[in-house]
Amino acid sequence: MWWWNDYYWPVPWMFMTFLFMAVCFFVMVFVMRRMGSRARPQSTMEMLDESRARGEINDSQYQQLKQIIQG
Repeated sequence: MWWWNDYYWPVPWMFMTFLFMAVCFFVMVFVMRRMGSRARPQSTMEMLDESRARGEINDSQYQQLKQIIQG
């Protein structure tokens, strides 16, 4: 069999190909999980609380908006 001589032995190249594919797969999985773990969207009440904490709205506006949100 000619592929077992000193000039051509496919096993190292196949191993390197599979190793490269495995590394690409794990990098892809890591990136996808990282993208999926971003902060969740805030609820309306959380946004209202932050606006009050930053001083963008006063207490009376906060109470009015809270009543509107809660129904």
